[in-house]
Amino acid sequence: MTLSPVFTLDRNSRLRISVFIFMLVSMAISQLASSRYIGYPIWEHLLSNQGIFDDFYGARDENPNDYYLQSPVYGTNPPGTLMLGRLYALFPDRAAIVVAAVGWALLSAWAVGLIAKRYSAIWFLAVSYPFWFAILRGNDDIYLLPGILLLAWSLENNKPEIFGVVVGLLALAEPYSLLFTIPLVFTGYIKQAVIPAVLVLGGWLSTSAFGARDLGLYLRLAEDSPKTYLRNMAFGDGGMLFGNSMFGLLKWISQNLNGLSAEETVEFSKDLYGWYLPVAWAIIAVVIVVTALRDTTVYSFLLRLALLTCLLPPVVATYKLGILLGLLIYRLYRLEIGSKRDTFETWLLVLIIIPKPYIITYLPSGALTTLESLLNPILMLLLLMMTMTQGQLSTTNRIAESPVKKFRQFRSGAV
Repeated sequence: MTLSPVFTLDRNSRLRISVFIFMLVSMAISQLASSRYIGYPIWEHLLSNQGIFDDFYGARDENPNDYYLQSPVYGTNPPGTLMLGRLYALFPDRAAIVVAAVGWALLSAWAVGLIAKRYSAIWFLAVSYPFWFAILRGNDDIYLLPGILLLAWSLENNKPEIFGVVVGLLALAEPYSLLFTIPLVFTGYIKQAVIPAVLVLGGWLSTSAFGARDLGLYLRLAEDSPKTYLRNMAFGDGGMLFGNSMFGLLKWISQNLNGLSAEETVEFSKDLYGWYLPVAWAIIAVVIVVTALRDTTVYSFLLRLALLTCLLPPVVATYKLGILLGLLIYRLYRLEIGSKRDTFETWLLVLIIIPKPYIITYLPSGALTTLESLLNPILMLLLLMMTMTQGQLSTTNRIAESPVKKFRQFRSGAV
């Protein structure tokens, strides 16, 4: 009598199968809950006229009138998003959606196949909540998923120039991505670390980004619009329904503990943000220092930086979690799961990216909040702390001197 083929698989294969089934079931249950209006109907929302492709239409440069050119959207959309918006505007309305969605899906599938070296891994995209959230919203943050996989591939294959170019391209659409310049500095590739800055500067000065607008107008909007964005989305709770930021969690806790009225919430959140901002920068500094002092790996380094970008900004929408999905796929296919700790960390990633609409609560302002906005920051903070305790302290201070052994484990991708 022989065992079932499932039980004869190695540990990694069993984990991949378990994760895939769990993600598939979570998507199915969330759809069922959405149709029954249990919790927040996320799928009904994403497929409605108030949700589907809203972000896509916001970046298209197809109405060059004075009101449109003066719109605050051009202060919050970085140059890369505007470049893509002008490209999409070359196509008719529905055709542009098809071109964008198919392009995003193909690029993501190619990057998954590249890093996993198995195209069967593409099935993880089909059961991924952040991936579909980005596709259905039409948001350019979908590029974070293939981007993080290309960064991992370029580090593993000692391609610092490609790494720098990818960071620069990501930063044109998502400025927080500049954090990923740090691995180039730590591995001694100082010249290549300049590439992202050059690409971002070039994007800001490029007429292909601004079209009928001029740079002066864009800079004025870029100064004023983030203030409007913070007031509406961070202080005014507009970003809480699908939020993942630690600031959102702290805001929910502090506002409810203080028993605020709806009229008091904006000013209270603004004051809270004044305290939160230095704390966020301090967390970034601690992560950088600890990483400089300890041996690390491709996966651990990228995961820490990805968690910072998903945890610390004042507003982090669900589609940004695609960067963690990319690292989950990387972990499942490129790393050996050798301990219970490895397995636990893997499942933490899974719990972060699955849909969690089942519990609804409110802020004093009346804004809706789901379990995702409350639980995900806690899970990400726990995972970040766990990754910080891995590795051994090196005998040489890597901040004062060049990296010891050029991060041999980092380049080799060893666990």
